[in-house]
Amino acid sequence: MKKKIDLALEFLQKNIEQFQCPICEADLKVFANEKSLKCSAGHTFDISKKGTVQLVNKFVQSDYDEKLFSSRSYMMNAGLFDPVFEALTRNIAENDLVIDAGSGEGSAMIYLREQKPLTAIGFDLASEGIQSSSRGLMLQDIFFSVANLANIPLKDNSVDTIVNLLSPASYDEFKRILKPGKNILKVVPNTNYLTEIRQFVAQRQEHINSTYDNSEVIENLMKNNKTVEVEDINYQFKLDTPELKENMYQMTPLTWSLDDEVKQEFIESNIDNITVNLQLLKISE
Repeated sequence: MKKKIDLALEFLQKNIEQFQCPICEADLKVFANEKSLKCSAGHTFDISKKGTVQLVNKFVQSDYDEKLFSSRSYMMNAGLFDPVFEALTRNIAENDLVIDAGSGEGSAMIYLREQKPLTAIGFDLASEGIQSSSRGLMLQDIFFSVANLANIPLKDNSVDTIVNLLSPASYDEFKRILKPGKNILKVVPNTNYLTEIRQFVAQRQEHINSTYDNSEVIENLMKNNKTVEVEDINYQFKLDTPELKENMYQMTPLTWSLDDEVKQEFIESNIDNITVNLQLLKISE
């Protein structure tokens, strides 16, 4: 079995023409013997043993930690977002170059790559998420890198589809790297997303609203893009074990300010279903 670093090198050698230096925007080249990428100005980016790279001009500490990504992985493996990933899959063509802007622990890209022949790249500023993503390298034609979404290390007009799942967006940068006529697939919370957790937390934290309103996000997208198609995704996911409840609780920033006693209250509560209420926005220029 090939090592992750060798799989990453193979991916980069095959796709390096799509990449650019995040510092000076020059072309990058693969130096396989040194296990690194370099540009003509000498900026160097080493490939880790896990097959990941930090393609950033400076390190930025993320608020998201290993514990959160571990819980996300647990819940994604349990099928929490399978209907969401299925909706994304329907909107992506075979053999596309697809990036996940804000890929976290890599679950979306791994799912998509398992379903279709794609060239898949996940970018996230949280190095803990990117390290967790490296498990997906065994699929081949998939790669994960630390990157700033406001300075994506890809060339202009190089990408077929951008996935942006419950993550901040940098639309000017997205439009720069997207091929003409191609799509951004943005997933945003709808009114009842995780409403059971939101109501549970709102009873204990005054600054948390018991409902969520995404109307401003939708209105701004409609105003600034030629075409926005909206698909509603709404279903219940069963939380029928203590492990599912614990990891569900730990994967959402809504609970970050609460202590372990409150977490135990949630685990022991009668909340045995969670509402996944999202909107998939297909944004075209």
